Amino acid sequence: MPTERKKLPSVLMILLSTLGILISLLLSFASFLGSNLEKTNSLENQMFTSLGVLALVFSLLNIPALVYSIRDLRGKESTPKRTSLFRSANYGLILWVVLLAAGTILNRNYPYTPWLAPITIVCVLIPIWWLIEFGRRGLKRPAPLYEWKTLTIGLTLAPVTILIIETLLVILVAVVVIILLGFQTDTFSNLMNLAPSLDLSSGGMEQLDQYLNDLAQNSTILFALYLVIGLLAPFTEELFKPLAVWLSWKRPMDAREGFILGLISGGAFTLLESASLVSQISAQDWLSAVILRSSTGLLHVSLSGLVGYGIAKARSEKRWGSMLLTLLGATGLHGLWNSMALLNGFSTTALPMSESVPVSAGGAISLVAMAVVFAAVLFINIQLNKKFRNAQLTEQPDILDLPDLEG
Repeated sequence: MPTERKKLPSVLMILLSTLGILISLLLSFASFLGSNLEKTNSLENQMFTSLGVLALVFSLLNIPALVYSIRDLRGKESTPKRTSLFRSANYGLILWVVLLAAGTILNRNYPYTPWLAPITIVCVLIPIWWLIEFGRRGLKRPAPLYEWKTLTIGLTLAPVTILIIETLLVILVAVVVIILLGFQTDTFSNLMNLAPSLDLSSGGMEQLDQYLNDLAQNSTILFALYLVIGLLAPFTEELFKPLAVWLSWKRPMDAREGFILGLISGGAFTLLESASLVSQISAQDWLSAVILRSSTGLLHVSLSGLVGYGIAKARSEKRWGSMLLTLLGATGLHGLWNSMALLNGFSTTALPMSESVPVSAGGAISLVAMAVVFAAVLFINIQLNKKFRNAQLTEQPDILDLPDLEG
């Protein structure tokens, strides 16, 4: 039986997973209730239904961590898995294409049908699962207990931590901007006059985009936007996405396991972010939004794996520089992606970014830069996987018996 000290992590995980299940079920019930209110329009109905399904999925994903933690308290050992799910994930992509086609047809003919909600969630979930399996293909997996604990932390504690810190940083930056704008009386007055005209109930996200574009014409606000989106948010997310790896500091963990748990952490964050965003997208933008979020999933999953690798390497080999280097590298790539996406968004809405850079040039530059970042992240993912697979072949000859060397 485990000692009292060794029981504590499992006890805490039981509490966290139980709390996650209960809160998710409560949110799901509230969302489904909201979707049935008579005063809600069709778009709001669809959003509430999608959020209800998403919360229900979250509650289900928290159950394995609860079960394995209870088993751990009873002294039942959780052994590492040697089977790969990469081939299954490849088959999942076929289902993904079919569901994309079904979702597109439903959006064209029955744009607000409740069936679109589960299709949307599954269409977001499958690429994330594939990215995780692609990153860890051919690798010996950690024990299921640690995989599911990582997923639960990634769905509960990590996003809450990130949200709180990012909110505080945004408030701090906003206060500084307001103080600076206070010295520009005319500019400040003009910007404040824009707020009363903002009506999201009638204009939706398009009006919000236009409002942000109007604000960003001020150089101080534009700098603040790039500071938050291009530096502060990426650093916060890359630091805390692999929170489960940080919290396992005292448990023996090699770089391979840190990488795999980092991938799972990134997948959990991506599921929360992508599903929440796609649930609010209009019918005509549904297909492009799902595909775009699938591509950005590579960024979150792979970079979180990179940081998890750096954390574990620092712990096992006392190479603290590796941890700092991976964190800064992930932040830089993530920040560049966000900044170029923001630049591209401004370009497509004809916002004059500077006198020397035309709008069309800004859009082209941003797309090229984003493609470079995408390729760099994919290269890092492939190289780390190759590194660990080679290590397994030399250090653990029995790994050759595994049926997971495809891909």
